[in-house]
Amino acid sequence: MPPETPLLQVFTPAVVTVLFLGVVLFLLARILRGTVFGGIVRGLSLALLLLCGAAILSGILLRSVHVAKVVDILLPAVTVCLVVLFQPEIRRALLRLQGPVERALHGPPPAASEEVVRAVERLSRERWGALIAWERAVGLGEVVATGVPMDAEVRAETIVNVFAPDTPLHDGALVIREGRLAAAACVLPVGEGQVPPLAALRHRAALGLAEQTDALVVVVSEETGKIAVAHDGRMEALEGIEDLRRLLGTKGAPK
Repeated sequence: MPPETPLLQVFTPAVVTVLFLGVVLFLLARILRGTVFGGIVRGLSLALLLLCGAAILSGILLRSVHVAKVVDILLPAVTVCLVVLFQPEIRRALLRLQGPVERALHGPPPAASEEVVRAVERLSRERWGALIAWERAVGLGEVVATGVPMDAEVRAETIVNVFAPDTPLHDGALVIREGRLAAAACVLPVGEGQVPPLAALRHRAALGLAEQTDALVVVVSEETGKIAVAHDGRMEALEGIEDLRRLLGTKGAPK
């Protein structure tokens, strides 16, 4: 039997494990692209592949079974550490995968989206700051619990009244859930990704919810009246109301 055959047999499981971890981390980075966590995962995956690849290659070239044993011991520990350290990001990635599947099964968005477009057009024209979040596949029960219950029909007039200046509910987010205005003045988490220049806390809050769930969040700037939408972990500035109408149609909101 050739002397290299046992060595290759020893290194084969390590090679397979490294490739598997690399693919998993690459897919996780793709799902979380545009976020701080996506960059961390991408860098970690490259570093892991380079280090493990160098260790395996050196073991094969030096014909050392000891290197293979070290890699074989370290890889399970590295895998467990990655799962523990990136548990929130893995959960976030799985939630994002759930959203497109649910929206494909549920079909086109209801006519309530046009009511929201009408409201946002008025809010933008008046430069009244607004924050409107849609629940999609991932439930927003915890967010709704932080606000004031409404359980009202989705109407443009109601939305505009909520965000009118000096009204009790204009601060915080308005959440649309199951085709109804579920709650107003809701508190959203603060995001860590990139936001448009001169963005206010509303934009950070919208991005925070989009980073943690598959929700779609519309923001109207109080300073400029410009419209932005946070979805899939990133913030997108829109040119006008027609961009919002198209985006709502393609993203399948509201639910």
